[in-house]
Amino acid sequence: PLAKVITVGTSKEGRPLRIVKIGGDDERHARENPCILIYAREHGTEQDTSWVVQVALDWLLSDTPEAGDLRARCTFLLIPLLDPDGAAAGVYDHMTQKFIYDGQEGPEARAYAGFFKRWVDARKRLDIGLNLHNVESAEQPHLSCPRMEPSNGRLTQCQALHAMATERLAPMGFAVNPRPWTKGVSDFRLGGYLSKFYGPLHMPYEVNGQDKQRHLSLPELGWMGEGLARATARFLDSPQAAPLLASIQDARVAHRARMDRYEHIFTERSITNALQIEWVCLSHERRAPPRR
Repeated sequence: PLAKVITVGTSKEGRPLRIVKIGGDDERHARENPCILIYAREHGTEQDTSWVVQVALDWLLSDTPEAGDLRARCTFLLIPLLDPDGAAAGVYDHMTQKFIYDGQEGPEARAYAGFFKRWVDARKRLDIGLNLHNVESAEQPHLSCPRMEPSNGRLTQCQALHAMATERLAPMGFAVNPRPWTKGVSDFRLGGYLSKFYGPLHMPYEVNGQDKQRHLSLPELGWMGEGLARATARFLDSPQAAPLLASIQDARVAHRARMDRYEHIFTERSITNALQIEWVCLSHERRAPPRR
């Protein structure tokens, strides 16, 4: 009863695309309280990540005081399986780069983009997206960050969040790589797309149950989900998150202004493809002459 399962659409092969919402039981809660997105299996063959999200979900729904406190203070959107068709077929890269309007984006990208556009248009918050992957062998410790956003102060904010995740997970016995592999943002993936248009911090993570020093059981692997959920909520409560939250508000204001200026084009034609609306409106904005 503490969770709401939202079916946002169906995959190309007819499988349901589902998001689990925890907290944010009313409109005011979802508009005022921090919102954390955690999703797994952007690459369908990376099975470890579904366990991480599943245990995060189980813990958030538990009767512990800490879980109850987070439900009261935050909204969580959890996707244990982003790409069900890719997972069923054992395909690594099935819909990873589809979050762009080009006529080839497919029903999955359109469905997820539509949900998040409706969410943001309803003035609901969206602050951080944890994008969970897993390496296939022992080349990384239990947790590592493959990429951090480099611009507009985001690198500092990514580093602060990662430091809090390390502080939470290390006492639980997890080995964490303290530095990202590289820097950058992939605009055409879900996390980068959301960051580009709506402002939330995109934080990809690689989990690994095959660390050379200690292999993890499936329950142990899943406990990282609890640790990441708690660390992310703690970061959003900290002074270090203030610049991030200000930049998200700026992005939302800019997005609303862009929609007000151009969305009538699609409303008049009854076009509802969120990817088309967002990318074409942004293209119009970039070509528009400077305002005086």
